[in-house]
Amino acid sequence: MLTIKASGKISKGDYEGLEGAIGQKLSGRAGTLNVMFDVEGVEGIEPSALTADLSSGLKSRNAFDRVAVVGASGAQELATKIASSLFDGTIRNFGEDERASAQQWVDS
Repeated sequence: MLTIKASGKISKGDYEGLEGAIGQKLSGRAGTLNVMFDVEGVEGIEPSALTADLSSGLKSRNAFDRVAVVGASGAQELATKIASSLFDGTIRNFGEDERASAQQWVDS
């Protein structure tokens, strides 16, 4: 399992770093990866980061089984719903107060 905490304004460089972390976690392992992505402190996303997110998502669409997005609201929640149609795995939103439930769901 991989836990990612994001905060502030998300940049293209952030997504490039994320791709590296996911690549390392997947390297030499068979199967898919479960991820808990905490976006509680995210204040926005740069347009170039949206392009990087889409590109990264398409490249790794088979890499994930369960992705829990904690703290998503508004546009982030909508983006998660859109992304779920691009992935073979399951992406699910959890409120900020549902962190323990998100962890349990990702671990199951």
